[in-house]
Amino acid sequence: MAALAGKRVCGFSASNGKRSWCGGTGYGLAYASGTFAYVASDGIGVRGIDARTGRSLWRYDGSAATVQSVWSTGAGFIALEEANGSNATIALIEPTGRVRWTTRLRVSGPPLVAPPFLLLRTPGIPGNFYVFHLSARKPEPTIIVPSVLSVIDIRDQAISFVPDIPDDIGLRFITENVWRADLLTGIVRSRYRFTPDLADNDAHESDLIPPGTIAPGAISVDRGSLFMAVGPRIYRYRFSEPDDQHPLLVSDHGAFIGRAQDGVVFVSRADGFWMLRPGATNIASRRLSDRTVKDLVASDRQTAYFSFADRHVRAFSKGDGRTMLDLRDCDGARIALTRESSFVACAAPRGARIIAYRRLR
Repeated sequence: MAALAGKRVCGFSASNGKRSWCGGTGYGLAYASGTFAYVASDGIGVRGIDARTGRSLWRYDGSAATVQSVWSTGAGFIALEEANGSNATIALIEPTGRVRWTTRLRVSGPPLVAPPFLLLRTPGIPGNFYVFHLSARKPEPTIIVPSVLSVIDIRDQAISFVPDIPDDIGLRFITENVWRADLLTGIVRSRYRFTPDLADNDAHESDLIPPGTIAPGAISVDRGSLFMAVGPRIYRYRFSEPDDQHPLLVSDHGAFIGRAQDGVVFVSRADGFWMLRPGATNIASRRLSDRTVKDLVASDRQTAYFSFADRHVRAFSKGDGRTMLDLRDCDGARIALTRESSFVACAAPRGARIIAYRRLR
């Protein structure tokens, strides 16, 4: 396990928390196949170190431009230089430090790493996505996904996204267009337009949508279903033609927290923080806390971890809603999960700390 201690990259024993080593200074830790990579503190290049010993293994200095960030692909690293509308150098680096390929493109924003794919967005609106296959030996995009306004989900070799297409501006907060494209071919396989309770939501739009709202509500995909928010209302659709189904009103008031995941939805409401499990025609619900939740910090298939306004970090079982962790005085929490342990890093008033917990089952 590694973390930033001040500005230094340090390794800690996962069994007892003792510091094992400290290396250079930098930021943006990423891990792949026994190697940690980070951006050097001067912004010039990426450094690779042995995860067990902290020994320096390699350095990638790129094109002498500032390296903004480094990301893990699971089997290696992506380094990005000079993004946000200018020509950027993108490098695919193996854990050994060998650079498999580099390419220069005009890109906007960070890459989306969804093994075995790498997606890079072109500048402008609408934005398109170059799609690279991470196993390729040459830096050639396999396809281009067009007219992407925002990405909803990437899985099963497909991308679900909100397209940037002409629309009825008067309905933009209460309806949504969603397209699904094949990442192997770039072909848009499905085009949906979701209009839940259109007449009623249209009639009450001024009550549902607060003045000054500039973007539609949250949208999420999970297990073949799409969840969308219309103001405080949350609806579920099956991913099939909307005309062939009725939307399920999951919650009539509240706010999405995080995303729909593993069959459950987390909602913050006036009466507390809830976990909802929508079925075919009904919804199982459990109130998890009467405290005000801020955001989802981390999750896996069994457990979801949240930060709260009272500076607690709490974790809940997705199966039955049990509280699995309640940690006080933890601001700016960052969490790493393994099969057996959870590691929580906090920026508390008394100093930064990392706490390890054996995970309950």
